[in-house]
Amino acid sequence: MSKKEEQRKIRAEKQAAAEAAAKRKSVLVRCVVWGLGAIVITVALLAIYDSVFSPPPSVDEVVETDIVKGNPDAKLTLVEYSDFQCPACRGQHEAIRKIWPSVKGSVRFVYRHFPLTNIHPHAITAAYYSEAAAKQGKFWELHDIFFDRQRQWSGVKEIKPVFDGYIDELKLDKEQFAKDLASDEVRDKVAADLQSAKKAHAASTPTLFLNGKLLRDVREADKLKAVIRQAIKDAG
Repeated sequence: MSKKEEQRKIRAEKQAAAEAAAKRKSVLVRCVVWGLGAIVITVALLAIYDSVFSPPPSVDEVVETDIVKGNPDAKLTLVEYSDFQCPACRGQHEAIRKIWPSVKGSVRFVYRHFPLTNIHPHAITAAYYSEAAAKQGKFWELHDIFFDRQRQWSGVKEIKPVFDGYIDELKLDKEQFAKDLASDEVRDKVAADLQSAKKAHAASTPTLFLNGKLLRDVREADKLKAVIRQAIKDAG
């Protein structure tokens, strides 16, 4: 074999080796892409499955995602479906706050979102903000601000600067808050509460249940306290 032929043979072998390596790399890349695609599809299907087949919490149970205060081991569970922009909910908040010191040792209080977006345009945004604040342990603080200052912000057109001011006031980590506010987890929590309200046939806000029983005519602090006190006695 001449020297030129030998060189051509070497070049041909190198080219064949390079083509084989490129082919293997292409196959590997396709496998990785297909694998990632399968993972994405699986995650999406699981999310859809959870949203469709995971039932929303009922009025006589407390789930991990619930916002709760009071005695975690209490025999009584008070569940409220509420709307931060609802004047009646503000009144209910004031009634609960008034009696809370005397009943908090005997009651587990669960707050669930039921924003009536058709009449309260800022309610859903307030719900999202409160859940993002909850990620930093400040749900109840923002909850109180929303209700205490409801008359101030309810009629504001551009609500974000107002709510952002509350976040500054609470000294939350703004970068983390922004991430949580935009997260699916926060939106899913509010959506789950809405589904729970529909499941409970809540027709208006506020709607309260005590150990699964719908409470009526408890907007006034004295009436709500009397109902809770009687339930405490009945529970032994």
